[in-house]
Amino acid sequence: METTDGKKLKYLDLDNCEVLVQDESAFVSDVSQYGWSLKGKKSIYKGYRYGTRVNCFGSLNISNGTIILTLEPRGNSQTMIKHLEVVRENYPIEKKLIIFTDNASWHKTKKVSKYCEKNNRLLA
Repeated sequence: METTDGKKLKYLDLDNCEVLVQDESAFVSDVSQYGWSLKGKKSIYKGYRYGTRVNCFGSLNISNGTIILTLEPRGNSQTMIKHLEVVRENYPIEKKLIIFTDNASWHKTKKVSKYCEKNNRLLA
């Protein structure tokens, strides 16, 4: 197996590791901006144009089915780290966490990599 930084994993002490999969999804409510108007006149919408949005970050422990969720206003490296902090709080610090993610750009930033190195975590 190869990590995001190209390092090969030759041996894993699975007794001292937890393996999780992580992803996020955005929930959005949009407002329709169509309306009736007199011929030749534009209708003007004065409400909040874009609705609301929330990103749900989730991590699933593949050995016991435990799910950890956090809700954030957007998906970026800062909110990824906030989610990882919550995940880390749920496991003893001496336990290494191996977290499989997809290829979202904020999963691979230097900030996220540095945070993981400092907190016994490996993104794969």
